This record gives sequence, structure tokens and C-alpha cells, in this order.
Amino acid sequence: MDHQLEEARPMEADLLRRGGAEALLAATVGPAVWLGNMEAEDGWAAGGPLSAPPQPAQTRLTRLQERQLLWLAGPGDTVWLREPLDAEYRDYALAQLQALPALHVGGEPPKTGESPGLMRGSADDAAMMERTDSRRRTLFLPFLLTEELEAVARERGWRLVGDVEAAEPGARAAAARRLSSKFYVRRLAEGHGLTVADGRFCRDADELEAAYAWLRERGFARAVLKQPHGSSGKALTVIDGPERFGPLIRYLRRRSWSGELLLEGWHPAARCLNAQLLVGERDARLLAVTEQRVDGRGVYAGTDYAPRYEPELLERYEAELLRLGGLMRQEGFRGVAGVDSIVDAQGRLLPALEINARFTQATYLLPLAARLLRRQPLLESRCLRLEAAAEPTLSELLERLQKLLAPDGGHGFLVYGWGCAAQGSRHFARAHILLWGERPERLREMTERLAIFEWGTTA
Repeated sequence: MDHQLEEARPMEADLLRRGGAEALLAATVGPAVWLGNMEAEDGWAAGGPLSAPPQPAQTRLTRLQERQLLWLAGPGDTVWLREPLDAEYRDYALAQLQALPALHVGGEPPKTGESPGLMRGSADDAAMMERTDSRRRTLFLPFLLTEELEAVARERGWRLVGDVEAAEPGARAAAARRLSSKFYVRRLAEGHGLTVADGRFCRDADELEAAYAWLRERGFARAVLKQPHGSSGKALTVIDGPERFGPLIRYLRRRSWSGELLLEGWHPAARCLNAQLLVGERDARLLAVTEQRVDGRGVYAGTDYAPRYEPELLERYEAELLRLGGLMRQEGFRGVAGVDSIVDAQGRLLPALEINARFTQATYLLPLAARLLRRQPLLESRCLRLEAAAEPTLSELLERLQKLLAPDGGHGFLVYGWGCAAQGSRHFARAHILLWGERPERLREMTERLAIFEWGTTA
């Protein structure tokens, strides 16, 4: 059964019932500076035994996701962009939003070991400082808080969400990095009695072979080998069976890898839940529960913002998430985080498969999602990845989506993220799309059409 598009839907989406969008907006009330450093976590994942070399086009497409901040930032806020908006996207966003936040274009966040001074003395920097006078207690909202960006906030007198004046320099960023580690989260959850996936930590190839044999004995047809950091499936190696495990173990023996890897059984998921938590100085609040759409390799494909869950499951999930939020607060974390969870085929709730101790794409869309859900009961997001010989344009995409999806009075779409990058003779693009509607079968048709869409086709 497609849980996202069941015929019977709740009268009110969980996001609206909880008031999660309002709570997020209250926690991020400006004046604020938003920074979409989406690629920052890739640096943590580099150097692992299974880490793939970065692809320049894909890295740039990740950077261009910073444009999504236009849909969340308030009119008195500043969005710090590393790359200028192209005219097409700017005009499209302006037509949808009616007004854009102030845009500060240029300059890179400091990297590890660099001074927190940003473009010091430049005209652009002076303009940024004028808009963000420290006396106004500007709020700094990076996608991911690093130690370098925490130092930027201190130097400029900017606040952070849930700011704690007494916190040691770098403590907030260190907590975010710890809690973004799949290894640390598993040990934290296991140590406090939260259900975790069947699995073992392995320090060498022999331990890995023993762990895989143990999982096979327990009935797992598939397994997943995890590295500590990486999102959207980048830190996961899915092992479909012994024929895939053999070459993998031989590769690791040749690499003479050191450190740890985590091997877990692949739990077939009946539901893929995602929670948005706001962790403050005194407590943690559950902003929203959404349903993730992931492919067979664990790669994020989209979100259902109005899923239907049994009340008993929601009650149990909320209790586990608030307990997890309390643990995160004890770890020194403050701010917004996304938590990936599943209910497996046996009905077991695994509440903390992964913590993204940062903003997520789902978080960024909560206020917009709330506005759309007040008009229509169904709302889904999808990520569309395109490849072409010639550079795709946003206007071409919109024209083709118009034909493909055939929006009507009760159903529509919005492109909230768009970027292109070239590599060699090929051009790559990534589009982030919201689809809404009133009839489940009609929205299902739209998502299915998107799933098979290729550049140059409209059906």
C-alpha cells in the first residue's frame, strides 16, 4: 500500500496540528542571516575507506541548494549566497513570493583552521555589517554549524538558535558534529535503551566477515555498511547478498583500512518517518512528523508533508523523540535537527537510525508547507535529477512540467530549488519540486510521472 497517498487522510496534517511552522518561525525571528552551507558535511566524510572522490558538478549542485533559503527567510532577513542568482530563478522566485529578502552575494565561509574574518574591509562586507548591526542582535542561521562559523558568530556578535552565553567556544559546533555521526548516535541510543538496528561495529576485515555471517544467520537478506558521516546515502554501501559482499571485503583488505565501520542488517521499512526537532535551553519540541521517500539504496527522494499515522504510533514516536531530544540537549546541542526513523516490517519502531544535527530540506519548507496545507490536504516534495547534452534552463523545465503534470484548480506544483552544473561535455541539473492537491489518486499520478521523467520527454 502507498502510505503517502491513502484515500483516507487526517482532517488536519500533523504539521498544522502541532503548530510546528509557527514554532520554527518564532525561534528564527530576525533580523537573521541565513547561510546554506549544504556541502559542509562532505568534508567530514572525506578520507573514509569507502568514500568516493567528489564529483565537481554534483558538489556545485549541492552548493546551489542555498537558493532554497529564499522560501524561508523573512523580509527583514539577509540570505548569504556564495553564487549570484541567475535572472530566471530570481524572477520566478519573486513572482511566487512577491518580495525577496536582502541578498548578500559573495565570499566563502571560513574553512577549518582559517580566521573567522569574512571579506574584512570589502564593500560587500561593510554592507553586510550595516544590515546586521550587532546591537540589533542578529540571528545567524547556517545550515550546519561548524566551529569556524561559530567563531564568526562570536566575532560579529550574532546570536545562534537557543544561544547559551556561557557555552565554551566551539562547544555548540562540536555537539552538532558528534550527533551527526551515525556511530555516535547508535551508541547513544543503545546506551539509553532506544531500539536500534541489528548490527555490529567492525575494526578489521575479519570482524566484518564475522558480523556479516551473523546477520545472515539472523535472516537478513541485505545489509548496509555505514561510515560515520554523510547524508543522502553517501555514507551507505548497500550489500544485496554474498555476491556483493565478497568483492567488497577483498577491496577493504587491499586498502588495509583502519578505524571503524558499522555493519547493520537492512530492515525492510513499512514506514520511513522523519521528525523535525527544535532543541532549546530548557526542553525539546517536536515540530513535525513527515514521511520520507527513499529509494532502494537509502537515497532521499522526497517528503510527504501530510502522512497518515495511527494515533498509537504517533504517541509512541513522539515520546521516543522527546526523550532523544532531551539526550541531545544534555550533549550540548541547541537548534534544529532532523531525525530519520523507520517502522520495520515486523512493526518495530527504530526511532534514531540517524540524526542530522542541522537544518534539513524538510525544515526549510515547513512554513511554506503549512501555508499550502491550509489550502489543499496533500503535499509532497520530490528531487528531480537531470542530465543533458545542452544546459537545461528553468523556463524549459517549467514548460515541460506544465505539460507533464497538467496542473488544474485543485492540483499544482512549485519549483523551489533549481541549479545547473557542467562536467566535461555533459550538463547536470537538480530541481526540487513541491506538488500539492486534493485527490490522492491525482497526486499519485503526478508523482509517478515525475519518477519516470527524463530531459527531453514530457510523458
